Amino acid sequence: MSLFFMVSLRSAQAAMLTFTKNGEVYWNVLGLEDSTLEVTKVVEKFVSGMPSTVILSNDQGTVRLSYGDRGEREVDISGYNEDIVEIEGKESAKKLFIRATDNGFSIREKAITANTSFPIKINSPQNKIAVTTPSGERFLSVSPFDAVNQIVRTNIISAFAGEATIDLVEKSEGEIAYVIIGKKDIQLFNIFMIEVPITAEVSALSGNVIDVVSPLWYSVVDFLLV
Repeated sequence: MSLFFMVSLRSAQAAMLTFTKNGEVYWNVLGLEDSTLEVTKVVEKFVSGMPSTVILSNDQGTVRLSYGDRGEREVDISGYNEDIVEIEGKESAKKLFIRATDNGFSIREKAITANTSFPIKINSPQNKIAVTTPSGERFLSVSPFDAVNQIVRTNIISAFAGEATIDLVEKSEGEIAYVIIGKKDIQLFNIFMIEVPITAEVSALSGNVIDVVSPLWYSVVDFLLV
């Protein structure tokens, strides 16, 4: 099934590109009205391209959006500071938003934002997301929100209040992981409330917790509380 583009007159707040849960991709013209891009020229490129893959890369602030089966067509979107891509999940509440940062991209879901320096590839109609690392291409089976929810649910850290920013990195063994810095609230002897700094790593492929780092003194306190 080929991917196709439609020029859409959606809200100016919409992302540059919207990947729908039905496997369609919409180019949101109004989202570009205040940008420095040559809108007509760019839209013509996309409509004629009929791509099946979109690739985002950021080389020290030079942001490029490539498309086509092998990323053979390219548009320079440097300076565009809004959401570049919106990806609709199968569930109505599931939406991911991607935008450029100083040296990479952010992937936002609800109040959780994951920053990464890796190029991002989006494939439709499956709406699969992958990052290209030095060791190869890695698909993200676990979203930023689900990764944080996993460590909150297992009581590794306490719930985040408000927005939270995490990092998406590649481990030395090639594992792609979310690095989540948070805290755990513990009550000592039913009198004192202590905040323990915790760093957790969650696999972006399986959702498993890879590693948990806490202060050495917490191991002693945790032993006393058992």
